[in-house]
Amino acid sequence: MPAVSDSSPLILFARINQLDLLQRVFERVIVPPAVWREVVEAVPGRAGAAEVRAAGWIRREASPPPSAMLAPLGAGEAEAIALALARHPNLPILLDDGPDCRAAKVAGLEVVGCVGILLLARTRGVVAAVRPHLLDLLAAGLYLRRNAADELLREIGE
Repeated sequence: MPAVSDSSPLILFARINQLDLLQRVFERVIVPPAVWREVVEAVPGRAGAAEVRAAGWIRREASPPPSAMLAPLGAGEAEAIALALARHPNLPILLDDGPDCRAAKVAGLEVVGCVGILLLARTRGVVAAVRPHLLDLLAAGLYLRRNAADELLREIGE
């Protein structure tokens, strides 16, 4: 099943050299123009820029103008939510930031963050364990309280 994505999952998984994990979990990832610009064009040499540009399974798709409800969010997040709502409401949206996740959930979207991606990957047999990838994502800049990470790993037996 495909997913719509914001920039943070693309950047974080690229930073840990696991961008292809997204393809193995979702087959195809759809991004709006603002996310493409943020990941591929805005910062020369950004982690993931070359990988995202080369990935045929990451598809750019035009986004309708975001609603006023999405105005407080960043451009990429607002466009990703608007795109998911307008064209792909049954697909998960890949987001990590708290306010963005809340806005997407209020709008009725299924939100999957980086931790959720790892859990799906483990459930589907794409990865054998969550712990090494989670630790890599935390080192790469994923914000998650350390006690929350420890609790999660305890709950899943890692």
